[in-house]
Amino acid sequence: RMLALAQAWRDRGGQVTLASAALPYALAARLRCEGVDIESLNATAGSMSDAAETAALASRLGASWVVLDGYHFSVAYQQRLRAEGARLLLMDDLADAPAYAADAILNQNIYASESMYQGRAGEARLFLGTRYALLRREFTPWRDWERPHRGSARRVLVTMGGGDPDNQTVKVVQALGGLARRGMEARVVVGSSNPHLEQVRQVAGVLGPSVSLLHGVSEMAEHMAWADVAVSGAGTTCWELLFMGLPSVVFTLAENQRRIAECLAEQGVAVNLGWYRDVSAEAIAETILGLLDDPARRRGMSDAGRALVDGRGAERLLNEALQ
Repeated sequence: RMLALAQAWRDRGGQVTLASAALPYALAARLRCEGVDIESLNATAGSMSDAAETAALASRLGASWVVLDGYHFSVAYQQRLRAEGARLLLMDDLADAPAYAADAILNQNIYASESMYQGRAGEARLFLGTRYALLRREFTPWRDWERPHRGSARRVLVTMGGGDPDNQTVKVVQALGGLARRGMEARVVVGSSNPHLEQVRQVAGVLGPSVSLLHGVSEMAEHMAWADVAVSGAGTTCWELLFMGLPSVVFTLAENQRRIAECLAEQGVAVNLGWYRDVSAEAIAETILGLLDDPARRRGMSDAGRALVDGRGAERLLNEALQ
C-alpha cells in the first residue's frame, strides 16, 4: 500500500522518499525503479530518537506530508513529528491505540468505521473502508475489464504474500496435488522475501507442468486475470483480488488478518478457512474444488468483490486528504 501511494503521488508530479531502518534488497531495488528515494534511519524504529531523526529528514526535504505505516508509532511519536511542523498521515489496521495525534488516519479494511476511533482520534480526518483501498499502478488498466466466468474452471492462483514465514505455500501446493489429476492448472507466486523458496520449488516440481512457480512477481494483475480461483492470506492482497473480481479462499496468517477474513466471508466475496494452523491440505483441496465446480457462486463473489473495490482509492485519498 505504501508503494501504491508513492506511485499515485509520483504520477501527480510529487517526490517520494522512503525512510526506513532496513529494507530487503529486492524491495529497495523495486522502489528505486519507481523513482522513490531511500533514506536509512539509524535510530530504533518507533523510538523518540527515530521521531526526531524522521522529523529532521522531513524538514530537510521540505516534505508536504509524513506517512507512517507500522504498529510501533505511538501517540508520543506522532506528537513529536507534529511538534516539528510535519503533517502526518497514519496508516492503521487495528484501531487499538488509546489515542492518536495524526492529521489524517487511513484504515482501508473492510470493517473500518468511525466508531472504532470515537473519542481517540482528536481532530484527525478519517478515511475508512475499501473505497480507500490502495492499489498499485499495474491495476489501473483493468478497471473496465470484465472477468470471463468459465463453466469448466480449472485455473488456481496461490499467493501468500511477500514473506510467508510459516510456509503455508507448501501446504497449499500439497493440496493442489490432489487436483492435478482433474486437469487443474496452478500458478504459485512466491514473494521476494519468502525464506522457503527452495522447499516450495521441490514440492511443486513433483506435480509436474500443471503447477508453475513464479518468484518475485511485479505484475500480479495479469496472473489474477488468468485465474478462476485464488488461495491467499487475508492481508492487503485481498483488495487486489476483490478489484479483479477473483473468487478467493483465504487464511488468517496473523491476528491483524482475522477480522478481514471474517468480514470477507460475511460479505460473500471469499471463503474463510480460518487460522492457517487449523486447516489441513485436504480441507484446502475440497474448498478449491467446490468453488471451481460452482460457476454461479463464483460469479456472485466476483460481482460483489468489484463493488467493494473500484481501484480509485489512492486517487480519492490524494484528492480528499493529501492536498
